[in-house]
Amino acid sequence: VVLEKTFGRLITHLRSSMQFKFLLGIVDSIIAKYCATLVGYFVVSRPFFDLENDIYKGFTYSQLMEDYYKSGRMLINMARAVGRIILAGRELTKLAGYTARVTELTKVLKDLNNGVYVRTMLDHSQKRNEKDAEEDDEEDGKPKKVERKADGKLVPGAGKIIREDRIIKFDDVPIVTPNGDILIDSLNFEVKSGMNVLVCGPNGCGKSSLFRILGELWPMFGGTLTKPSPDKLFYIPQRPYLALGTLRDQVIYPDTYETCELGDNELY
Repeated sequence: VVLEKTFGRLITHLRSSMQFKFLLGIVDSIIAKYCATLVGYFVVSRPFFDLENDIYKGFTYSQLMEDYYKSGRMLINMARAVGRIILAGRELTKLAGYTARVTELTKVLKDLNNGVYVRTMLDHSQKRNEKDAEEDDEEDGKPKKVERKADGKLVPGAGKIIREDRIIKFDDVPIVTPNGDILIDSLNFEVKSGMNVLVCGPNGCGKSSLFRILGELWPMFGGTLTKPSPDKLFYIPQRPYLALGTLRDQVIYPDTYETCELGDNELY
């Protein structure tokens, strides 16, 4: 019953959104096309309805029609252009959002390649008073391992990473999002080569965040993480991904044909 009600609300919301977009598209088309054309014809026709206009005295009907057509085309095109500029604000906003994301992605990838990437923390989630910080720092009489500055703000990059083959070990590692939300205060577990481990739990408990920290996509705020080097650890996404290319490219991914040290016989 709960699933049916939730699914029904989702369908209602999607229908309302589609109807709103449909009506908005109709209004945009009317403003950009028909209204702009009517305004252009109205503006250009005013001088021709004024019989006492000195500009057109002595003009023949053919000259009037020629001037009307020429002026009409220019004003109509100008009115349509103004209408497109007005409606382009929404598209420019979307383009600005995409451009900002691509720019941030390019910057982050460049910093990762140079080994100097530092995740930017949001200030609004770090505004915690001293009382809350003291309460969070105490559990069973022992201080927690979440590193903070003197003003109570979290310190990204405070943890330590040890490179060691055939083992993944979290030692007092807090699971903290880049927004500053503490999902797990102190995580401790060890997985050796050959072991099978299933990570399960409700939404928002930190399952995906655990692998983001393991993959060094998110910074560590304390503790010690022992893991193999990046070239000896492979992550499989939740959704299947196929790289562009041949079957060989799929097998050797993320390596390329130039960087792969294995030949065709070894891959076979």
